[in-house]
Amino acid sequence: MIITVLSILLSLAYGASESKNAFDKSYPRDNTFCTIKGKVLELMIRGGTERIEPAERGYGELLFYRAPKKLPHLLPLRDFTSETYRLFLGVSPGCSKSHGYLLGSTFGILLRKENRPFPDKLAIQLFDVQTLAPLELVDTNYLADRALPYPEGFAFRHVSDVGASVGKVTIGGESYIHQQKGFPRWYAYTASGVKPLPDLTFEKFPLQKHFKSKDEFLELAGWNASALRFEKEVFHQAVSHKLRRQCFLLTDKIRPLTSTDAWKCHAL
Repeated sequence: MIITVLSILLSLAYGASESKNAFDKSYPRDNTFCTIKGKVLELMIRGGTERIEPAERGYGELLFYRAPKKLPHLLPLRDFTSETYRLFLGVSPGCSKSHGYLLGSTFGILLRKENRPFPDKLAIQLFDVQTLAPLELVDTNYLADRALPYPEGFAFRHVSDVGASVGKVTIGGESYIHQQKGFPRWYAYTASGVKPLPDLTFEKFPLQKHFKSKDEFLELAGWNASALRFEKEVFHQAVSHKLRRQCFLLTDKIRPLTSTDAWKCHAL
């Protein structure tokens, strides 16, 4: 029993020493204060080099947390040499300058994991609500760029990286300026996991007002109710200033556009 207690104390002392050493030898990137059940916790992102490129601003390979009246403690990441994170900046109920949400018995602080040359991936650092003890760092493959409150969690927007491009397309014998990009879809993240939100995807779709109903939009977007997923990933938008007309189309993948594609058009 004495040996077990001694081992635990030595482990804690080593962890504290390791954290202090890493903190003293690193440099600040960004930080946020989060209020969890009336208790304040600070999450800090730090890096191992003093000078960085402008594109790397805010990113760091070291995450520290500090509970009230405690010293900073290093959070273990899986691979210090290749994984860097930054805060998922924005307004939320739980944190001062980043997104943070209650997820049942845990609290999640949202991060962006560097994924260059592609958009950042969503990551969530979890903490125990009662003790403020750090839990797992959840890495996802979602390219999230927006977030907002959702019952028992949060909602986020995922836009697939399909290779944005601009060119020309012919619709009804007329030439249009054509832009191709990812189709923005919304999902919920709760303690139960991730699920798609077709209603919010329709509500937040930039051209939502041009649909007669949500059902018409979901059909065009390839919503599969039984599989709970959208079959379409690519959003095509075409504009003719000559005709003062705009058209759009959703496809399941990048492919050559044809004269039989069912564009949905309206006046500008």
